[in-house]
Amino acid sequence: MRVRRGPATVSGPQPAPGVLARQAEQARKPGTAAVVLQRRSVVTPRKASRMPMPSGPDRPPADDRLAGEATMITETIAAIGPPDATALADARERQERLTKPSGSLGMLEDLSVRLAGLAGQCPPPLPQPVAIAVFAGDHGVHARGVTPWPQEVTAQMVANFLAGGAVVNSLAAQVGAEVYVVDVGVAADLQAVPGLISRKGGTSAEQRGNSAIPHLG
Repeated sequence: MRVRRGPATVSGPQPAPGVLARQAEQARKPGTAAVVLQRRSVVTPRKASRMPMPSGPDRPPADDRLAGEATMITETIAAIGPPDATALADARERQERLTKPSGSLGMLEDLSVRLAGLAGQCPPPLPQPVAIAVFAGDHGVHARGVTPWPQEVTAQMVANFLAGGAVVNSLAAQVGAEVYVVDVGVAADLQAVPGLISRKGGTSAEQRGNSAIPHLG
Protein backbone atom coordinates (compact mmCIF):
# COMPACT_ATOMS: atom_id res chain seq x y z
CA MET A 1 0.00 0.00 0.00
CA ARG A 2 1.35 3.37 -0.93
CA VAL A 3 0.57 6.30 1.29
CA ARG A 4 0.64 9.79 -0.05
CA ARG A 5 1.08 12.55 2.45
CA GLY A 6 0.73 16.22 1.93
CA PRO A 7 3.20 18.58 3.54
CA ALA A 8 2.62 18.64 7.28
CA THR A 9 2.33 22.17 8.46
CA VAL A 10 0.61 23.89 11.31
CA SER A 11 -0.08 27.09 9.48
CA GLY A 12 -0.52 28.41 5.98
CA PRO A 13 -3.22 28.55 3.31
CA GLN A 14 -5.46 25.64 2.28
CA PRO A 15 -4.25 23.53 -0.73
CA ALA A 16 -5.35 24.61 -4.14
CA PRO A 17 -8.38 22.75 -5.57
CA GLY A 18 -6.18 21.18 -8.31
CA VAL A 19 -3.90 19.56 -5.74
CA LEU A 20 -6.81 17.95 -3.93
CA ALA A 21 -8.24 16.68 -7.26
CA ARG A 22 -4.95 15.00 -8.24
CA GLN A 23 -4.73 13.34 -4.82
CA ALA A 24 -8.26 12.02 -5.15
CA GLU A 25 -7.53 10.69 -8.67
CA GLN A 26 -4.46 8.84 -7.40
CA ALA A 27 -6.51 7.25 -4.67
CA ARG A 28 -8.94 5.79 -7.28
CA LYS A 29 -6.21 3.90 -9.23
CA PRO A 30 -6.42 0.07 -8.92
CA GLY A 31 -4.08 -1.51 -6.36
CA THR A 32 -3.31 1.68 -4.56
CA ALA A 33 -4.69 3.48 -1.63
CA ALA A 34 -4.00 7.00 -0.69
CA VAL A 35 -4.26 8.70 2.61
CA VAL A 36 -4.41 12.40 2.08
CA LEU A 37 -3.40 14.67 4.88
CA GLN A 38 -4.71 18.08 4.08
CA ARG A 39 -3.01 21.18 5.16
CA ARG A 40 -4.66 22.75 8.09
CA SER A 41 -4.46 26.35 8.94
CA VAL A 42 -3.81 26.71 12.63
CA VAL A 43 -4.29 30.08 14.08
CA THR A 44 -2.41 30.64 17.30
CA PRO A 45 -4.61 32.70 19.58
CA ARG A 46 -3.11 35.91 20.74
CA LYS A 47 -2.37 36.07 24.40
CA ALA A 48 -5.17 37.84 26.12
CA SER A 49 -4.04 41.06 27.65
CA ARG A 50 -5.56 42.23 30.92
CA MET A 51 -7.50 45.38 30.43
CA PRO A 52 -6.84 48.01 33.06
CA MET A 53 -9.67 48.45 35.57
CA PRO A 54 -11.39 51.76 35.02
CA SER A 55 -11.18 54.22 37.86
CA GLY A 56 -12.98 57.35 38.88
CA PRO A 57 -16.52 57.92 37.58
CA ASP A 58 -16.18 55.06 35.07
CA ARG A 59 -15.55 52.45 37.78
CA PRO A 60 -18.48 50.02 38.11
CA PRO A 61 -20.58 50.40 41.29
CA ALA A 62 -19.87 46.78 42.31
CA ASP A 63 -16.15 47.49 42.34
CA ASP A 64 -16.74 50.57 44.44
CA ARG A 65 -18.69 48.50 46.91
CA LEU A 66 -16.01 45.82 47.12
CA ALA A 67 -13.32 48.43 47.50
CA GLY A 68 -15.29 50.07 50.29
CA GLU A 69 -15.74 46.78 52.10
CA ALA A 70 -12.04 46.01 51.79
CA THR A 71 -11.20 49.44 53.19
CA MET A 72 -13.59 48.96 56.10
CA ILE A 73 -12.09 45.55 56.93
CA THR A 74 -8.57 46.94 56.75
CA GLU A 75 -9.45 49.87 58.99
CA THR A 76 -11.26 47.61 61.47
CA ILE A 77 -8.31 45.22 61.74
CA ALA A 78 -5.92 48.13 62.15
CA ALA A 79 -8.03 49.50 64.99
CA ILE A 80 -7.89 46.23 66.98
CA GLY A 81 -5.33 46.34 69.73
CA PRO A 82 -4.65 44.80 73.14
CA PRO A 83 -7.02 45.63 76.03
CA ASP A 84 -6.24 48.86 77.84
CA ALA A 85 -4.29 47.91 80.98
CA THR A 86 -5.41 50.97 82.95
CA ALA A 87 -9.09 50.38 82.17
CA LEU A 88 -8.74 46.70 83.16
CA ALA A 89 -7.22 47.64 86.51
CA ASP A 90 -9.87 50.30 87.15
CA ALA A 91 -12.67 47.85 86.34
CA ARG A 92 -11.32 45.21 88.74
CA GLU A 93 -10.99 47.81 91.47
CA ARG A 94 -14.54 49.03 90.83
CA GLN A 95 -15.92 45.51 91.20
CA GLU A 96 -14.32 45.28 94.64
CA ARG A 97 -15.87 48.61 95.70
CA LEU A 98 -19.43 47.58 94.86
CA THR A 99 -21.74 46.55 97.70
CA LYS A 100 -21.67 42.79 97.14
CA PRO A 101 -19.50 39.82 98.03
CA SER A 102 -16.37 39.70 95.89
CA GLY A 103 -16.94 37.48 92.87
CA SER A 104 -20.61 36.92 93.61
CA LEU A 105 -21.64 37.86 90.08
CA GLY A 106 -19.35 35.23 88.61
CA MET A 107 -18.62 35.57 84.91
CA LEU A 108 -20.54 38.86 84.71
CA GLU A 109 -17.76 40.50 86.68
CA ASP A 110 -15.13 39.11 84.30
CA LEU A 111 -17.22 40.30 81.35
CA SER A 112 -17.48 43.83 82.73
CA VAL A 113 -13.70 43.94 83.17
CA ARG A 114 -13.12 42.71 79.61
CA LEU A 115 -15.55 45.25 78.16
CA ALA A 116 -13.77 48.06 80.00
CA GLY A 117 -10.43 46.90 78.64
CA LEU A 118 -11.78 46.72 75.09
CA ALA A 119 -13.42 50.15 75.33
CA GLY A 120 -10.40 51.72 77.03
CA GLN A 121 -12.49 53.26 79.79
CA CYS A 122 -14.20 52.31 83.05
CA PRO A 123 -17.09 51.83 83.25
CA PRO A 124 -17.44 50.82 79.60
CA PRO A 125 -20.00 52.67 77.47
CA LEU A 126 -23.36 51.03 76.97
CA PRO A 127 -24.28 49.87 73.45
CA GLN A 128 -27.16 51.70 71.83
CA PRO A 129 -29.90 50.66 71.53
CA VAL A 130 -29.81 48.36 74.55
CA ALA A 131 -31.81 45.13 74.52
CA ILE A 132 -32.00 42.13 76.85
CA ALA A 133 -33.13 38.79 75.44
CA VAL A 134 -34.57 36.10 77.71
CA PHE A 135 -34.74 32.65 76.08
CA ALA A 136 -37.55 30.54 77.50
CA GLY A 137 -38.32 26.87 76.98
CA ASP A 138 -39.45 23.64 78.65
CA HIS A 139 -37.73 20.29 78.61
CA GLY A 140 -39.34 16.89 78.45
CA VAL A 141 -37.07 15.70 81.27
CA HIS A 142 -39.52 17.46 83.60
CA ALA A 143 -41.67 14.32 83.37
CA ARG A 144 -38.90 12.47 85.28
CA GLY A 145 -39.66 14.42 88.44
CA VAL A 146 -36.44 16.44 88.51
CA THR A 147 -38.19 19.48 90.04
CA PRO A 148 -41.17 20.02 92.33
CA TRP A 149 -42.36 23.00 90.30
CA PRO A 150 -45.08 22.40 87.70
CA GLN A 151 -44.22 23.03 84.06
CA GLU A 152 -46.95 25.66 83.84
CA VAL A 153 -44.64 28.02 85.75
CA THR A 154 -42.63 28.61 82.56
CA ALA A 155 -45.53 30.23 80.72
CA GLN A 156 -46.39 32.26 83.83
CA MET A 157 -42.82 33.57 84.03
CA VAL A 158 -42.87 34.50 80.36
CA ALA A 159 -46.07 36.47 80.94
CA ASN A 160 -44.40 38.23 83.89
CA PHE A 161 -41.36 39.16 81.78
CA LEU A 162 -43.59 40.61 79.07
CA ALA A 163 -45.68 42.51 81.62
CA GLY A 164 -42.56 44.14 83.08
CA GLY A 165 -42.88 42.56 86.54
CA ALA A 166 -39.68 40.49 86.78
CA VAL A 167 -36.28 41.37 88.22
CA VAL A 168 -34.78 41.50 84.73
CA ASN A 169 -37.26 44.24 83.86
CA SER A 170 -36.07 46.32 86.82
CA LEU A 171 -32.45 45.86 85.76
CA ALA A 172 -33.34 46.79 82.18
CA ALA A 173 -35.13 49.95 83.35
CA GLN A 174 -31.95 51.13 85.06
CA VAL A 175 -30.10 51.31 81.75
CA GLY A 176 -33.03 52.06 79.46
CA ALA A 177 -33.03 48.62 77.87
CA GLU A 178 -35.92 46.77 76.26
CA VAL A 179 -36.70 43.19 77.29
CA TYR A 180 -37.53 40.57 74.68
CA VAL A 181 -38.58 37.00 75.36
CA VAL A 182 -37.60 34.39 72.80
CA ASP A 183 -39.88 31.33 72.93
CA VAL A 184 -37.61 28.43 72.01
CA GLY A 185 -39.96 25.69 73.22
CA VAL A 186 -42.37 26.68 75.99
CA ALA A 187 -44.89 23.87 76.56
CA ALA A 188 -47.82 26.20 75.99
CA ASP A 189 -49.30 28.16 73.13
CA LEU A 190 -48.33 31.71 74.02
CA GLN A 191 -50.37 34.62 72.75
CA ALA A 192 -48.54 36.86 70.30
CA VAL A 193 -47.77 40.12 72.10
CA PRO A 194 -45.15 42.86 71.65
CA GLY A 195 -41.78 41.73 72.96
CA LEU A 196 -42.37 38.01 72.29
CA ILE A 197 -40.33 36.34 69.56
CA SER A 198 -41.42 32.82 68.64
CA ARG A 199 -38.68 30.40 67.59
CA LYS A 200 -40.36 27.14 68.59
CA GLY A 201 -39.50 23.73 67.23
CA GLY A 202 -41.76 20.69 67.02
CA THR A 203 -45.38 20.58 65.96
CA SER A 204 -47.49 20.85 69.12
CA ALA A 205 -47.34 21.97 72.72
CA GLU A 206 -47.74 18.36 73.90
CA GLN A 207 -44.76 17.16 71.87
CA ARG A 208 -42.61 20.09 72.93
CA GLY A 209 -43.38 19.63 76.61
CA ASN A 210 -43.58 15.88 77.07
CA SER A 211 -40.90 14.50 74.75
CA ALA A 212 -38.10 13.28 76.96
CA ILE A 213 -34.38 13.18 76.16
CA PRO A 214 -33.81 10.33 73.65
CA HIS A 215 -31.69 8.20 75.96
CA LEU A 216 -34.30 8.51 78.71
CA GLY A 217 -37.03 7.10 76.48
